[in-house]
Amino acid sequence: MIKDKHNLKTWLFFSIGSLLFIAVIFLIYHLFFSSVKLGFSAGLSGLKSELGISGRNGAQLAVEEINRNGGIRGRKLELLVMDDKNDARIACAVDQSLAKQGVNIIIGHMVSSVATDTVKNANENKVLLISPTIAMEELTYIDDNFIRVIASNKVQGYSLAKAVLRETPVRSIAIVYDENNASFAKIINESFEMQMRDSGGSVVANASFKNRSDFKSIISVLRESNADGVLLIASAIDAGMFCQQSRKQNLKLPVFSPMWTMTNDFIQAGGADVEGAYLISQVDLESEAAVYVEFKKAYQDRYGESPSFASILSYDAVMVATAAIQEAGTDSTAQVKDAILRIGEFSGLQGPINMDEFGDVKNSYYLYRVQNGVFKKVGRL
Repeated sequence: MIKDKHNLKTWLFFSIGSLLFIAVIFLIYHLFFSSVKLGFSAGLSGLKSELGISGRNGAQLAVEEINRNGGIRGRKLELLVMDDKNDARIACAVDQSLAKQGVNIIIGHMVSSVATDTVKNANENKVLLISPTIAMEELTYIDDNFIRVIASNKVQGYSLAKAVLRETPVRSIAIVYDENNASFAKIINESFEMQMRDSGGSVVANASFKNRSDFKSIISVLRESNADGVLLIASAIDAGMFCQQSRKQNLKLPVFSPMWTMTNDFIQAGGADVEGAYLISQVDLESEAAVYVEFKKAYQDRYGESPSFASILSYDAVMVATAAIQEAGTDSTAQVKDAILRIGEFSGLQGPINMDEFGDVKNSYYLYRVQNGVFKKVGRL
Protein backbone atom coordinates (compact mmCIF):
# COMPACT_ATOMS: atom_id res chain seq x y z
CA MET A 1 0.00 0.00 0.00
CA ILE A 2 2.77 2.44 0.97
CA LYS A 3 4.72 1.38 -2.09
CA ASP A 4 1.70 2.02 -4.31
CA LYS A 5 1.28 5.52 -2.86
CA HIS A 6 4.95 6.23 -3.42
CA ASN A 7 4.71 5.03 -7.01
CA LEU A 8 1.61 7.15 -7.58
CA LYS A 9 3.36 10.26 -6.24
CA THR A 10 6.39 9.53 -8.39
CA TRP A 11 4.18 9.05 -11.46
CA LEU A 12 2.26 12.26 -10.78
CA PHE A 13 5.47 14.20 -10.21
CA PHE A 14 6.96 12.81 -13.39
CA SER A 15 3.78 13.49 -15.41
CA ILE A 16 3.43 17.06 -14.19
CA GLY A 17 7.12 17.69 -14.78
CA SER A 18 6.84 16.29 -18.31
CA LEU A 19 3.84 18.47 -19.07
CA LEU A 20 5.62 21.56 -17.73
CA PHE A 21 8.70 20.71 -19.79
CA ILE A 22 6.59 20.30 -22.93
CA ALA A 23 4.81 23.59 -22.18
CA VAL A 24 8.13 25.41 -21.74
CA ILE A 25 9.50 23.93 -24.98
CA PHE A 26 6.29 24.92 -26.80
CA LEU A 27 6.51 28.45 -25.38
CA ILE A 28 10.17 28.79 -26.36
CA TYR A 29 9.39 27.53 -29.86
CA HIS A 30 6.46 29.92 -30.20
CA LEU A 31 8.45 32.89 -28.92
CA PHE A 32 11.68 32.31 -30.81
CA PHE A 33 11.22 29.89 -33.70
CA SER A 34 7.65 29.98 -35.07
CA SER A 35 6.72 32.57 -37.68
CA VAL A 36 4.60 35.64 -37.05
CA LYS A 37 1.55 35.36 -39.29
CA LEU A 38 0.33 38.44 -41.11
CA GLY A 39 -2.74 38.36 -43.36
CA PHE A 40 -3.22 40.18 -46.64
CA SER A 41 -6.72 40.39 -48.10
CA ALA A 42 -7.73 42.18 -51.30
CA GLY A 43 -9.38 41.67 -54.68
CA LEU A 44 -6.88 39.57 -56.62
CA SER A 45 -9.06 38.35 -59.47
CA GLY A 46 -11.40 39.93 -61.99
CA LEU A 47 -11.26 43.15 -63.99
CA LYS A 48 -10.77 45.40 -60.94
CA SER A 49 -7.93 43.41 -59.42
CA GLU A 50 -4.95 45.66 -60.18
CA LEU A 51 -5.34 47.54 -56.90
CA GLY A 52 -5.18 44.28 -54.93
CA ILE A 53 -2.40 42.71 -56.99
CA SER A 54 -0.24 45.83 -56.73
CA GLY A 55 -0.91 45.96 -53.01
CA ARG A 56 0.02 42.30 -52.54
CA ASN A 57 3.26 42.85 -54.47
CA GLY A 58 4.25 45.79 -52.28
CA ALA A 59 3.37 43.89 -49.10
CA GLN A 60 5.39 40.87 -50.24
CA LEU A 61 8.51 42.99 -50.83
CA ALA A 62 8.11 44.50 -47.36
CA VAL A 63 7.86 41.05 -45.74
CA GLU A 64 10.94 39.82 -47.61
CA GLU A 65 12.91 42.88 -46.52
CA ILE A 66 11.90 42.39 -42.89
CA ASN A 67 12.95 38.75 -42.98
CA ARG A 68 16.30 39.59 -44.59
CA ASN A 69 16.91 41.95 -41.68
CA GLY A 70 16.24 39.31 -39.02
CA GLY A 71 12.44 39.26 -38.84
CA ILE A 72 10.56 40.39 -35.75
CA ARG A 73 12.61 39.64 -32.63
CA GLY A 74 14.27 36.84 -34.54
CA ARG A 75 11.00 35.36 -35.84
CA LYS A 76 10.20 35.20 -39.54
CA LEU A 77 7.19 37.12 -40.83
CA GLU A 78 4.82 34.96 -42.88
CA LEU A 79 2.34 36.60 -45.27
CA LEU A 80 -0.92 34.68 -45.79
CA VAL A 81 -2.61 36.04 -48.92
CA MET A 82 -6.33 35.74 -49.64
CA ASP A 83 -8.58 36.96 -52.48
CA ASP A 84 -11.62 38.87 -51.21
CA LYS A 85 -12.84 39.48 -54.79
CA ASN A 86 -13.80 43.02 -53.73
CA ASP A 87 -17.00 41.52 -52.32
CA ALA A 88 -18.08 42.34 -48.76
CA ARG A 89 -19.51 38.89 -48.00
CA ILE A 90 -16.44 37.09 -49.30
CA ALA A 91 -14.14 39.58 -47.56
CA CYS A 92 -15.70 38.80 -44.16
CA ALA A 93 -15.43 35.04 -44.81
CA VAL A 94 -11.79 35.45 -45.84
CA ASP A 95 -10.97 37.37 -42.66
CA GLN A 96 -12.60 34.69 -40.53
CA SER A 97 -10.58 32.04 -42.37
CA LEU A 98 -7.37 33.94 -41.69
CA ALA A 99 -8.29 34.28 -38.01
CA LYS A 100 -8.75 30.50 -37.77
CA GLN A 101 -5.22 30.13 -39.14
CA GLY A 102 -3.86 32.19 -36.26
CA VAL A 103 -3.81 35.60 -37.96
CA ASN A 104 -4.59 38.60 -35.74
CA ILE A 105 -3.41 41.39 -38.05
CA ILE A 106 -4.63 41.74 -41.65
CA ILE A 107 -3.28 44.16 -44.23
CA GLY A 108 -6.44 45.10 -46.12
CA HIS A 109 -8.90 45.61 -47.49
CA MET A 110 -8.40 47.79 -50.56
CA VAL A 111 -11.82 49.14 -51.63
CA SER A 112 -14.36 51.13 -49.64
CA SER A 113 -17.30 49.02 -50.82
CA VAL A 114 -16.26 46.25 -48.40
CA ALA A 115 -15.21 48.53 -45.53
CA THR A 116 -18.35 48.78 -43.42
CA ASP A 117 -18.91 45.02 -43.22
CA THR A 118 -15.26 44.07 -42.75
CA VAL A 119 -14.64 46.62 -39.98
CA LYS A 120 -17.73 45.37 -38.13
CA ASN A 121 -16.49 41.79 -38.62
CA ALA A 122 -13.01 42.76 -37.36
CA ASN A 123 -14.47 44.32 -34.21
CA GLU A 124 -16.58 41.25 -33.50
CA ASN A 125 -13.79 38.75 -34.15
CA LYS A 126 -10.98 40.74 -32.51
CA VAL A 127 -8.91 41.07 -35.67
CA LEU A 128 -7.03 44.28 -36.55
CA LEU A 129 -7.32 45.64 -40.10
CA ILE A 130 -4.58 47.92 -41.40
CA SER A 131 -5.80 49.25 -44.73
CA PRO A 132 -3.48 50.72 -47.34
CA THR A 133 -6.22 52.30 -49.46
CA ILE A 134 -9.68 52.50 -47.81
CA ALA A 135 -10.31 56.23 -47.47
CA MET A 136 -13.95 56.38 -46.30
CA GLU A 137 -14.57 59.53 -44.28
CA GLU A 138 -17.25 57.66 -42.29
CA LEU A 139 -14.51 55.62 -40.60
CA THR A 140 -12.67 58.62 -39.14
CA TYR A 141 -12.72 59.53 -35.42
CA ILE A 142 -13.88 56.03 -34.36
CA ASP A 143 -12.21 53.79 -31.79
CA ASP A 144 -12.34 50.48 -33.64
CA ASN A 145 -10.13 47.72 -35.04
CA PHE A 146 -9.38 49.69 -38.18
CA ILE A 147 -6.13 51.53 -38.91
CA ARG A 148 -5.12 53.03 -42.25
CA VAL A 149 -2.17 54.71 -43.94
CA ILE A 150 -4.23 56.71 -46.44
CA ALA A 151 -5.92 60.04 -45.78
CA SER A 152 -9.71 60.40 -45.79
CA ASN A 153 -11.43 60.79 -49.17
CA LYS A 154 -12.81 64.11 -47.92
CA VAL A 155 -9.32 65.52 -48.44
CA GLN A 156 -9.29 64.04 -51.94
CA GLY A 157 -12.47 65.93 -52.82
CA TYR A 158 -11.01 69.25 -51.72
CA SER A 159 -7.74 68.49 -53.50
CA LEU A 160 -9.47 67.64 -56.78
CA ALA A 161 -11.41 70.91 -56.70
CA LYS A 162 -8.15 72.73 -55.99
CA ALA A 163 -6.60 71.07 -59.04
CA VAL A 164 -9.49 72.12 -61.27
CA LEU A 165 -9.39 75.73 -60.09
CA ARG A 166 -5.63 76.12 -60.00
CA GLU A 167 -4.55 74.33 -63.17
CA THR A 168 -7.41 74.89 -65.64
CA PRO A 169 -10.03 77.45 -66.70
CA VAL A 170 -12.75 74.86 -66.01
CA ARG A 171 -15.50 76.18 -63.73
CA SER A 172 -18.53 73.97 -64.46
CA ILE A 173 -18.13 70.27 -63.72
CA ALA A 174 -20.21 67.16 -64.29
CA ILE A 175 -19.60 64.34 -61.82
CA VAL A 176 -19.69 60.70 -62.94
CA TYR A 177 -19.17 57.94 -60.36
CA ASP A 178 -19.32 54.16 -59.98
CA GLU A 179 -22.44 53.28 -58.04
CA ASN A 180 -20.82 49.99 -56.97
CA ASN A 181 -18.43 52.01 -54.81
CA ALA A 182 -20.85 54.76 -53.80
CA SER A 183 -19.57 54.81 -50.20
CA PHE A 184 -16.19 56.02 -51.51
CA ALA A 185 -17.61 58.44 -54.08
CA LYS A 186 -20.15 60.13 -51.81
CA ILE A 187 -17.75 62.17 -49.67
CA ILE A 188 -15.49 63.06 -52.60
CA ASN A 189 -18.57 64.27 -54.43
CA GLU A 190 -19.75 66.41 -51.49
CA SER A 191 -16.39 67.93 -50.55
CA PHE A 192 -15.52 68.60 -54.20
CA GLU A 193 -18.83 70.38 -54.81
CA MET A 194 -18.46 72.46 -51.64
CA GLN A 195 -14.97 73.62 -52.59
CA MET A 196 -16.03 74.42 -56.16
CA ARG A 197 -19.05 76.41 -55.00
CA ASP A 198 -17.04 78.36 -52.42
CA SER A 199 -14.57 79.35 -55.14
CA GLY A 200 -17.08 80.44 -57.76
CA GLY A 201 -17.37 77.17 -59.69
CA SER A 202 -20.33 74.80 -59.93
CA VAL A 203 -21.39 71.19 -60.41
CA VAL A 204 -23.94 71.12 -63.23
CA ALA A 205 -24.67 67.38 -63.45
CA ASN A 206 -24.29 64.26 -61.35
CA ALA A 207 -24.63 60.76 -62.82
CA SER A 208 -23.78 57.24 -61.69
CA PHE A 209 -23.21 53.97 -63.53
CA LYS A 210 -23.47 50.31 -62.54
CA ASN A 211 -21.71 48.89 -65.59
CA ARG A 212 -20.17 50.06 -68.85
CA SER A 213 -23.42 49.70 -70.76
CA ASP A 214 -24.50 52.91 -68.96
CA PHE A 215 -21.68 54.97 -70.46
CA LYS A 216 -23.47 55.96 -73.66
CA SER A 217 -26.49 57.45 -71.88
CA ILE A 218 -24.28 59.21 -69.29
CA ILE A 219 -22.27 60.87 -72.07
CA SER A 220 -25.54 62.21 -73.48
CA VAL A 221 -26.31 63.70 -70.06
CA LEU A 222 -22.88 65.35 -69.98
CA ARG A 223 -23.37 66.81 -73.42
CA GLU A 224 -26.72 68.32 -72.45
CA SER A 225 -25.30 69.74 -69.20
CA ASN A 226 -22.83 71.97 -71.08
CA ALA A 227 -20.20 71.11 -68.47
CA ASP A 228 -16.66 72.11 -69.40
CA GLY A 229 -15.02 69.33 -67.33
CA VAL A 230 -15.70 65.91 -65.77
CA LEU A 231 -14.91 64.57 -62.32
CA LEU A 232 -14.70 60.83 -63.00
CA ILE A 233 -14.79 58.64 -59.87
CA ALA A 234 -14.18 55.10 -61.08
CA SER A 235 -11.72 52.22 -61.09
CA ALA A 236 -8.78 52.51 -63.47
CA ILE A 237 -10.19 50.25 -66.18
CA ASP A 238 -13.70 51.69 -66.05
CA ALA A 239 -12.32 55.23 -66.16
CA GLY A 240 -10.09 54.39 -69.13
CA MET A 241 -13.00 52.79 -70.99
CA PHE A 242 -15.23 55.78 -70.21
CA CYS A 243 -12.66 58.13 -71.72
CA GLN A 244 -12.53 55.95 -74.83
CA GLN A 245 -16.30 55.97 -75.16
CA SER A 246 -16.39 59.75 -74.70
CA ARG A 247 -13.91 60.31 -77.50
CA LYS A 248 -15.84 57.96 -79.79
CA GLN A 249 -18.92 60.11 -79.21
CA ASN A 250 -16.83 63.23 -79.85
CA LEU A 251 -17.14 64.56 -76.29
CA LYS A 252 -13.71 65.87 -75.38
CA LEU A 253 -13.85 67.33 -71.88
CA PRO A 254 -10.97 67.66 -69.40
CA VAL A 255 -11.04 64.70 -66.98
CA PHE A 256 -10.18 64.79 -63.27
CA SER A 257 -9.98 61.62 -61.15
CA PRO A 258 -9.13 60.57 -57.58
CA MET A 259 -6.35 58.33 -56.36
CA TRP A 260 -8.46 55.19 -56.90
CA THR A 261 -8.17 55.67 -60.66
CA MET A 262 -4.44 56.26 -60.73
CA THR A 263 -3.04 52.83 -61.52
CA ASN A 264 -1.30 51.52 -64.62
CA ASP A 265 -4.57 50.00 -65.87
CA PHE A 266 -5.99 53.49 -66.50
CA ILE A 267 -3.41 54.22 -69.19
CA GLN A 268 -3.48 50.67 -70.58
CA ALA A 269 -7.29 50.67 -70.86
CA GLY A 270 -7.68 54.21 -72.18
CA GLY A 271 -4.61 54.53 -74.39
CA ALA A 272 -4.37 57.83 -76.24
CA ASP A 273 -7.86 58.80 -75.05
CA VAL A 274 -6.66 59.43 -71.48
CA GLU A 275 -3.90 61.81 -72.55
CA GLY A 276 -4.18 65.05 -70.61
CA ALA A 277 -6.28 63.59 -67.79
CA TYR A 278 -5.56 64.98 -64.30
CA LEU A 279 -5.30 62.67 -61.29
CA ILE A 280 -4.25 63.06 -57.67
CA SER A 281 -2.24 60.79 -55.41
CA GLN A 282 -0.99 60.79 -51.84
CA VAL A 283 2.34 59.40 -53.03
CA ASP A 284 5.14 61.06 -54.93
CA LEU A 285 6.04 58.74 -57.80
CA GLU A 286 9.12 60.88 -58.48
CA SER A 287 10.38 60.88 -54.89
CA GLU A 288 14.14 60.72 -54.47
CA ALA A 289 14.02 59.34 -50.93
CA ALA A 290 16.69 56.62 -50.79
CA VAL A 291 14.43 53.93 -49.33
CA TYR A 292 11.79 54.63 -51.99
CA VAL A 293 14.32 54.58 -54.84
CA GLU A 294 15.53 51.19 -53.60
CA PHE A 295 11.97 49.87 -53.31
CA LYS A 296 11.08 51.17 -56.78
CA LYS A 297 14.04 49.37 -58.35
CA ALA A 298 13.25 46.13 -56.51
CA TYR A 299 9.61 46.39 -57.61
CA GLN A 300 10.51 47.03 -61.24
CA ASP A 301 13.03 44.18 -61.25
CA ARG A 302 10.51 41.74 -59.76
CA TYR A 303 7.27 42.75 -61.49
CA GLY A 304 8.38 44.53 -64.66
CA GLU A 305 6.54 47.79 -63.96
CA SER A 306 6.67 50.82 -61.71
CA PRO A 307 4.95 50.59 -58.31
CA SER A 308 1.55 52.24 -57.94
CA PHE A 309 0.18 54.04 -54.90
CA ALA A 310 -1.36 50.71 -53.80
CA SER A 311 2.06 49.03 -53.81
CA ILE A 312 3.66 51.86 -51.87
CA LEU A 313 0.93 52.15 -49.23
CA SER A 314 0.74 48.36 -48.77
CA TYR A 315 4.49 48.30 -48.11
CA ASP A 316 3.97 51.08 -45.57
CA ALA A 317 1.06 49.22 -43.93
CA VAL A 318 3.26 46.14 -43.41
CA MET A 319 5.97 48.31 -41.88
CA VAL A 320 3.46 49.89 -39.48
CA ALA A 321 2.26 46.43 -38.42
CA THR A 322 5.83 45.17 -37.98
CA ALA A 323 6.95 48.14 -35.88
CA ALA A 324 3.92 47.73 -33.62
CA ILE A 325 4.40 43.95 -33.19
CA GLN A 326 8.07 44.59 -32.40
CA GLU A 327 7.10 47.24 -29.83
CA ALA A 328 4.33 45.15 -28.25
CA GLY A 329 6.38 41.94 -28.17
CA THR A 330 3.32 40.07 -29.40
CA ASP A 331 0.91 39.97 -32.35
CA SER A 332 -2.10 40.15 -30.02
CA THR A 333 -4.75 42.37 -31.63
CA ALA A 334 -5.35 44.71 -28.69
CA GLN A 335 -1.68 45.13 -27.85
CA VAL A 336 -0.65 45.79 -31.46
CA LYS A 337 -3.41 48.37 -31.85
CA ASP A 338 -2.32 50.06 -28.60
CA ALA A 339 1.29 50.06 -29.80
CA ILE A 340 0.33 51.71 -33.11
CA LEU A 341 -1.57 54.48 -31.35
CA ARG A 342 1.17 54.89 -28.76
CA ILE A 343 4.01 55.10 -31.31
CA GLY A 344 2.06 57.54 -33.47
CA GLU A 345 4.77 58.20 -36.06
CA PHE A 346 6.22 55.57 -38.41
CA SER A 347 8.83 55.58 -41.14
CA GLY A 348 7.25 55.26 -44.59
CA LEU A 349 8.81 54.87 -48.01
CA GLN A 350 8.51 58.60 -48.66
CA GLY A 351 8.61 60.07 -45.18
CA PRO A 352 6.87 59.95 -41.80
CA ILE A 353 3.42 58.40 -41.39
CA ASN A 354 1.63 60.22 -38.56
CA MET A 355 -1.34 58.53 -36.86
CA ASP A 356 -3.87 60.31 -34.69
CA GLU A 357 -5.51 58.73 -31.64
CA PHE A 358 -8.00 56.91 -33.90
CA GLY A 359 -5.44 55.43 -36.28
CA ASP A 360 -6.16 57.90 -39.09
CA VAL A 361 -3.59 59.87 -41.07
CA LYS A 362 -3.69 63.31 -42.67
CA ASN A 363 -1.71 63.93 -45.84
CA SER A 364 -1.65 66.39 -48.71
CA TYR A 365 -1.87 65.26 -52.32
CA TYR A 366 0.16 65.51 -55.50
CA LEU A 367 -1.36 66.39 -58.87
CA TYR A 368 -0.44 64.32 -61.92
CA ARG A 369 -1.29 64.55 -65.61
CA VAL A 370 -1.10 61.80 -68.21
CA GLN A 371 1.55 62.85 -70.72
CA ASN A 372 2.94 60.59 -73.45
CA GLY A 373 1.47 57.52 -71.76
CA VAL A 374 2.87 58.12 -68.26
CA PHE A 375 1.80 59.88 -65.07
CA LYS A 376 3.75 63.12 -64.95
CA LYS A 377 3.82 65.06 -61.68
CA VAL A 378 2.49 68.60 -61.95
CA GLY A 379 3.12 69.56 -58.32
CA ARG A 380 1.88 69.41 -54.76
CA LEU A 381 -1.62 70.61 -53.96
